[in-house]
Amino acid sequence: MQMINTASIQGMSDGELTPEHMVSYGKAAGMQYNVIAVGRDLTPSSMMMMNSFIAGARSVGSDILDIGVIPPMVMPFCKENQRCNVIFGNPEDRGRVGGITFYNTDGRLFTASQMEQIDRQIQTMKSVTNEHNIGDYDVISGTLEDYRRSIVNDSDDVDCEISIDCASGPCSLIAPSILTDLGADVTTLNCQMDGRSPGRELPPDEINLRLLMKSAKINTDGIGVAFNGDGTRIAAIDEGSRYISGSNLLAIMMRYLKPKTVVVPINTPMVVSDLLKCNVIYSPLSKQSLAEMTKDKEADIGGSDDGTFIFPSTSYCSDGIMAAITLGKMASESMICDMVDEIPKYYSAKGFVRHYESREHLSKKLSDNLYSLEYDKISDCDGWRVEFNDGWLLVRFSDYDRAVDILAEGRDKAYTVSLLEMGKEIVSSSLMTIGR
Repeated sequence: MQMINTASIQGMSDGELTPEHMVSYGKAAGMQYNVIAVGRDLTPSSMMMMNSFIAGARSVGSDILDIGVIPPMVMPFCKENQRCNVIFGNPEDRGRVGGITFYNTDGRLFTASQMEQIDRQIQTMKSVTNEHNIGDYDVISGTLEDYRRSIVNDSDDVDCEISIDCASGPCSLIAPSILTDLGADVTTLNCQMDGRSPGRELPPDEINLRLLMKSAKINTDGIGVAFNGDGTRIAAIDEGSRYISGSNLLAIMMRYLKPKTVVVPINTPMVVSDLLKCNVIYSPLSKQSLAEMTKDKEADIGGSDDGTFIFPSTSYCSDGIMAAITLGKMASESMICDMVDEIPKYYSAKGFVRHYESREHLSKKLSDNLYSLEYDKISDCDGWRVEFNDGWLLVRFSDYDRAVDILAEGRDKAYTVSLLEMGKEIVSSSLMTIGR
């Protein structure tokens, strides 16, 4: 399940983003950050949107550093005293006008409070353009090479055949060359720079990766890696041309890296904790929270089953290129397909209970009832994940409806169904006792 990203604005409640919106975002950001680094993907509208933002930011005195076409994980390697980084484009939907994503200089997405500050600034903004206070504009070169050099110098060799699909996005500029420099035998697919992404849809879902599967099959014992539009999410194909599920990919990569502490979303399948046997910390279901907690808890790695991987030694931006290198190293030492086949089978079930009560009142009842269970571990950063010896239960308010979502997973199918029913019963009984 792809996580929520509130630092990325890809549309408005009344339709698509417009250049006028971008001028407002530029002014709002420029009033708070006196130096802003900007970059973009190849979405046809990205240049227009970026220029509109630049006009707004410079009109209130903010200096602009234009890094050009660049994937987000490279932005933290721009060391020009900027106060924030902004990327323009759309990494998941090639049919829409490109949007805007705000990053801190260490690669973390803007937090909810930072985005609220931007929105408040827009609501209260007045025209303050002064011809004597127009911000500077500079083009910055060399950031891509700084990233490439750092990654190559700090990485071990990759000795395997690997087919790589960059979705014709900015990763095409650098991912194939980095893997080649590290020794991999690289076959490229959709690595021509084209913002229309003519080769496939942008999300690296199984249905969009048939050509990559064929390429991996042709390359005997080769693996495949696909990026989304900007390289912040990946998917993988094993030596048998099989798509690796997001949870299995997360589990085998983290087990290979042998971390002491990891951060994963609260709905992460139990295969991760089963295989790792390390300190697993759960985060709320948002990309911002994953990065924030990875930093705050000083974790060795952060990741999600949607193909997001954070490597703190590089930055706190999700880095598909580093994930691809890790997979290449794994394939150099062992067969990825064997690692996947060793993973035991788990069963999952989900449901929901509708409610029309105050969240505050219902939350108190749910918390009391769930904490009264006999459990091994409970996490309540975003709902309640209750872990037992042979499974776990997640009870969480829906992001979209007046409902409580319930997710259960276990080693046994019947046990998993019983967990789900127990969760429904707890929610129903909590609703019945509100006000008592």
